[in-house]
Amino acid sequence: MIELSDRLEQFVLEIPKVELHLHIEGAIPLETLFGFIQRREDNKLIKNLEDLKKRLVYSNFAQFIKVWLWKNSFITEYEDFEELAYRVLQSLSKQNVKYVEAFYSPRDFTFRNKKLSACGITESLIKGKKKAFDDFGIRSELIVDVVRDYGPRMGMDLIKELSGYLGRG
Repeated sequence: MIELSDRLEQFVLEIPKVELHLHIEGAIPLETLFGFIQRREDNKLIKNLEDLKKRLVYSNFAQFIKVWLWKNSFITEYEDFEELAYRVLQSLSKQNVKYVEAFYSPRDFTFRNKKLSACGITESLIKGKKKAFDDFGIRSELIVDVVRDYGPRMGMDLIKELSGYLGRG
């Protein structure tokens, strides 16, 4: 029975896959998030990956949102978004994923960090995905997530702001 299970696991790993609904900020590999946390001097509570795993535990939707916002607080520079895209796609390529449609929520970051723009975040994600394609052969497309919590006007502004990227990433 174990042999069959090992063979099945290997088979599943080797078959080509597509990922059609992924939120790129939520798919961040633990090691990448840990690196972002370590770059920020204001957080010394997370000393290793085990501490990080414990911090990411939640039991209801309200806790999930708190964890999500806490995690996002460490993605603060355009370079972080480029690395985020690259590392997520690298991780997926190791699972033999060949194509990804990745949602991203720029307003979750620009709303709290005024030095970031939706266009800058988009450009950075495009750089990361292009590098991942060059290095791993994984294809990907970005889909902007218009988070309704920010209201319809901000949603329409975001669509106008990013309309020039249609078909580019």
